[in-house]
Amino acid sequence: MSLSKILGFYPDNLQIYEQALLHKSSSVETGDGKWLNNERLEFLGDAVLGAIVAEILYKFFPNKDEGFMTRLRSKIVSRESLNIIAIKMGLSEEVIAKSDISKNKHIYGDVFEAFTGAIYLDQGYDKTKAFIENYIFPHYVNLEDLVYVDKNYKSRLIEWAQKQKIDLNIET
Repeated sequence: MSLSKILGFYPDNLQIYEQALLHKSSSVETGDGKWLNNERLEFLGDAVLGAIVAEILYKFFPNKDEGFMTRLRSKIVSRESLNIIAIKMGLSEEVIAKSDISKNKHIYGDVFEAFTGAIYLDQGYDKTKAFIENYIFPHYVNLEDLVYVDKNYKSRLIEWAQKQKIDLNIET
């Protein structure tokens, strides 16, 4: 699949996107002894994605408090959600790996984060935000559904108990 088809624009630095698709099992040693794979890009992409999603939610929900927006952001950037997005985008078919990565249920979410980091390094914050806001959200994120679906029952129970001043002893 063409990167420009996934991205909606032609990248300036193809190598950074290739690195974003490079699983640790297929790491490449550089001339200076460093190993290239997508893990550092994943770290960067996680932070950039979190900031972008927080900004989008801040603007989209002007009357909601930070607790609401934090819960919603965590649903959007969860490994489960990012995995689904990456698979639907076709990124899962582009990952370069020497090991069987199908057993790692979050690998494609990691690749999505690395891909976000690559966009950020290649195109900057504004273009990355536009990609997330104008492509990812309309096609893969349904805010209305996410507002009404709450899978984090434990956190909600703890919050409720704290507000009610009830002591809870929850085993993990």
